[in-house]
Amino acid sequence: MFEYDSTQNIEMMNSDILVVPPLNTLVYVEGEVINPGPFLFTPNQRASDYIGQAGGPTHYAHMRTAHINRSGRHIAVRNDPVVEPGDKVIVPRVALRWWQDYLQVLSAIGVPVAVALLGLYLR
Repeated sequence: MFEYDSTQNIEMMNSDILVVPPLNTLVYVEGEVINPGPFLFTPNQRASDYIGQAGGPTHYAHMRTAHINRSGRHIAVRNDPVVEPGDKVIVPRVALRWWQDYLQVLSAIGVPVAVALLGLYLR
């Protein structure tokens, strides 16, 4: 129906600029952020801007290893690079972070071992 409609054709003049938007106009924020998901691409925004839009990093975020996946390449977030459409901002999780984590792991292992040793001692 519209393919033969020439009323919307605009003649290009010398020095005109034609802007064709990218196909993927989203940026994906994944991992240890409050609200991971897709966000609309905005030119000149940095990785920290998108992490902020996602609610910021969680308590378990490992920001030193956060990176952007761009066409199969990993780009470190350390220098806060400008994000491009289709990028994935990945904020990984820290395995053990605070002394409470270490204490929790030790108690999970230590209590059963202590009970087993006490059982052997009382026999």
